[in-house]
Amino acid sequence: MSLSDAVRLDAYTGQGGFASGSYLVQHPRESTEKYQRRQDLAAYPNYVRKVADAYLGALYRQPANRSGDAAAWQALQGNADGAGGQIDDLMSRAGLLAQLLGTVHLVVDRPQGAAGTRAAEQKLAPYVVLRKPSEVAAMTLDNLGNVGRVVYSEQIDGEPRYRGYGADGWWVAKDKEGADRIEEGAYKLGRPPVHRLHSTRLLNLTDAVAAPWLDGVVAVNRDLFNLWSELRELFRAQTFSVLAMPVGSPEEREKLREQGIVIGTDNVLLYDPAGGAKPEYVAPPDGPVERYQDQIDRTIKRIYELANLEFVGGVQQSGVALAFHFQAANDALGLQAQELERAEMAIGQLACAWRGADWNGRVVYPRAFDTSALEDELRNGMDALSLSISPTFGQLLKARLARRMLGEAASPAQWEQIDREIEAGADEYGDRIAREAGGKNGNTVDQ
Repeated sequence: MSLSDAVRLDAYTGQGGFASGSYLVQHPRESTEKYQRRQDLAAYPNYVRKVADAYLGALYRQPANRSGDAAAWQALQGNADGAGGQIDDLMSRAGLLAQLLGTVHLVVDRPQGAAGTRAAEQKLAPYVVLRKPSEVAAMTLDNLGNVGRVVYSEQIDGEPRYRGYGADGWWVAKDKEGADRIEEGAYKLGRPPVHRLHSTRLLNLTDAVAAPWLDGVVAVNRDLFNLWSELRELFRAQTFSVLAMPVGSPEEREKLREQGIVIGTDNVLLYDPAGGAKPEYVAPPDGPVERYQDQIDRTIKRIYELANLEFVGGVQQSGVALAFHFQAANDALGLQAQELERAEMAIGQLACAWRGADWNGRVVYPRAFDTSALEDELRNGMDALSLSISPTFGQLLKARLARRMLGEAASPAQWEQIDREIEAGADEYGDRIAREAGGKNGNTVDQ
């Protein structure tokens, strides 16, 4: 099964096919009844989420250093999404979507109207809308990868519509070519108000989408989802030993059937006692279960490797190997920090351009990261997935990880709110990404 954007988003939220079990592959000899039962019992070990959240936590453990006194830039930092969201929250959501989808579009727009008063001017402040690659209906790029024209598909009052941005203006139309326009407007930005944030380097500057940084982790985690389910089915099939019952004649066998005894490996096996054998319970060999457990361990190790997190695994490594793996994780974090930095400066410039003001700001993200702290978080957080100890354990673990990731960035009042949300099972990122994916709640192992 190829990875679609829906699968990638589901891999983070644990919803969609991971909740319904439709991402489980039916065995050729597996009955529909058994397959459906396996889907109902499926639990998703969400390592994708742990990797993504750990990297985002490392990226935002120290806030970005922002400078510049332009009013539009200052306003954007305090209300980046038009709904009161801080710029750190917007950029972390953009970074998460980029990790999952490869590329996310940051569109700097502003409400229509003229500003006659200071209050009206604040209501018309520019804000940022995040657009997924699947929403891009048409786009042109120059040879440096700059957007010349872009059209996004959307729904307005239940009807399909297309919102486009060019060098000189915007429009909403019934067709993606923009011929049948419903409304339109002009601006003096000199370019479409769009910046593309990538999670990996583009192979070619003219590529529409970068390779998603988490793709390998998503694919292997889906494989782990199947392995975990198949192991669970083996346990179910082998937990209860089979009763071997002596029956001397065909007539006696038929009588037992009439009495409701179902003969088969799930219930009882009959045998002729004339050979001197005695009734006993027969247990299957444990070899298949051991092989599955070994493969699951290998698969989890592969997830660590794909995320440049080999230092989290249980294998003792030399100092040289650890230094190499720590550097690989630092490089991955540094590349994402660089892309976030470029994106934030781009949206700041566009916000100022909407107001006809000059951009005089600068954004600097950290370049060195404490990967030993990242190791500790992941060792205690990711490995706990396979334990599924208890809801209380999960709440305490989340609270601990939150304090390690945010440090002094949160106020005491915010910590109280975070603790309440953890206790209630609230999940801001999960809820938002779930709405993006249009999924539903399901069985997810995510302590």
